[in-house]
Parts: sequence; structure tokens; C-alpha cells
Amino acid sequence: MHEEAEIPRERIEGPFDLETTLLSGQTSEPQWDSEDGYYADVEEFKGRASRYRVCQTGTRDEPRLKVAIDSEDGDACLANDVTEHIVKVLRLDDDLNAFYGAFDSSKGDIVTRTFEPLKGLRLMRANNLFESLISSISTQHNSIALWNKSVKLIRDMYGRAVQLPDGLTIHLFPKPEALASASEQDLERTGVAYRAKYVIEAARRVRDGELSLEELQGHGYETAKRKLMELPGIGPKVADCFLLYGLGKTEAAPVDIWIHRIVRKLYFHGANVSTEKAARFLRERYGSWAGYVQLYLFHYARQSRLM
Repeated sequence: MHEEAEIPRERIEGPFDLETTLLSGQTSEPQWDSEDGYYADVEEFKGRASRYRVCQTGTRDEPRLKVAIDSEDGDACLANDVTEHIVKVLRLDDDLNAFYGAFDSSKGDIVTRTFEPLKGLRLMRANNLFESLISSISTQHNSIALWNKSVKLIRDMYGRAVQLPDGLTIHLFPKPEALASASEQDLERTGVAYRAKYVIEAARRVRDGELSLEELQGHGYETAKRKLMELPGIGPKVADCFLLYGLGKTEAAPVDIWIHRIVRKLYFHGANVSTEKAARFLRERYGSWAGYVQLYLFHYARQSRLM
């Protein structure tokens, strides 16, 4: 079944840059596929596997999105479900102008330097919490390119295969049951390497009800982080990745080796502060905008060759 839809300007709070957002590498899930000016992803809606493609029309300041949807045959229209999904995942409800106006450039706040060159860059948020958890675990001591490749291989090896009416075969991300029973040796071959045992254990706990990802949403930042770090292989940075990109807790600011260097250089004059102190500094200084600040600092530093 093929459908087309649009997300109008009125549905997007402030500026938006689809390409910069999707290619940031700082996402809740593997990078969407790029083809002919569109970005494509797959998901399940009302029990039907769908592949949707999104293209930005207009400018960063006056954005609109065109959406094309191909799904398993069925009677119900999925356009509304898919567009609402896109609004959530791309955080189109976030008021970016409020973010840009929250800090005073006249007082020399460093983050304000990033606003103009990165205008329209948004955080992403998971719709599939389990996929986001596995993605977060896969980022541990890993490059953006490698963890993206690994998670896509996990999807293709263990997820449900669906052939769409146009003949294209897609794979949905596997359920916890599939990964909980996976062979550690086979899973290692996807590129997650030593992280395979952590993926399997996390899947087992979700499958068995020992960890409810939905219930974590209702907990405050500190409590949710503590519960996540009870899982083997999940330290402060991985926990913050899931809290930010999975659960949408924007006070979380994941600090990897790059953010650690950037914060030390820009805020501490190169002093040897710990990663924990750097993360706490971002949370305390920027509050509910800390996750956005982390995202903008990372890309500004990359563009400015500060990394």
C-alpha cells in the first residue's frame, strides 16, 4: 500500500534542518538510508511493517516535510500514524527558538556561538525503546560508523523480514525475545564484539520483565540512570545516551571522549577534569537544555576542528 503525506510548517516549532539532524550520528537509532533526496527508515504501525521516506521542502526557517509511505497491504490508512511518529522521533515539537533565546550571547556564553552555523539541528528521540537501548550499548567505545553498521546487521539478521508490495524486502528491529536467545558468538559477528554479552543480557532482562523501559520514563533522571547502570556493560555515558535519545530526558548530557575534550577546552581552560564532573557541569549549567547543548557543542567543535 502506498500513501503520501505532508508535515506542514505549522507542525514544526522553529527552524529545522533534516539533513544535519539525521547525519549527526548522535541519534536514538541507526542512521536513516539516503536516496534521491529522501531519507528512509522502517517501523511497524498497527501491526503492519512500513517503510517511510522523508524529504524537506522549504528553508531551515520555513521547513515543511514531504512523506512517502509503503507498507504491508491492509485497509487502514497509516499516514497519520507515520507523520505523528516522525514528529516525535525528530522532536519537531521542541521549540528551538526558545533554546536559542535561553542564553545570553552578550555575556559570552560559549554555546551561543554554535546557534547560527547549526541552526535547525535537533535531537532525535526513540519510538522503539528497545532498539534505542541496544543502539546505546553498541556505542560504547565505538565509532559512529561502526555502531551504525552493527545495529543494522542485528536488525537484518534477527528482525522480521517483510516483503512490501513493490517487491522490496525490509527488516524490522528484533523483539527482545530474539536477541535474548541469540548465540553470543553469532551476535559478535555483527561487529558489536565484546558488547554481545551485554546486548543479550539487556534483552533477557527486558524479555523477563526485570527491566521495564516504559517504567523508566516515569522516573526522574537520577533514579532512571541508577536503574540502567544496574545492567552489565552500562556505565554513565551509555546510560545518558539512552536517557537522552531513548527516553527524551533532555537534562542528560552523554560525555564521551570527544565531549570530554571539548568541555575541558572551552569551559575549563584544558584542566584535567573527570568525565563525571564534565557531565555534571553541563547538567547544572544548562538544566533541561543540557542534552541540546552537548549536541551543539559536539558538532560545532567538529566543524571548527577543535576535536
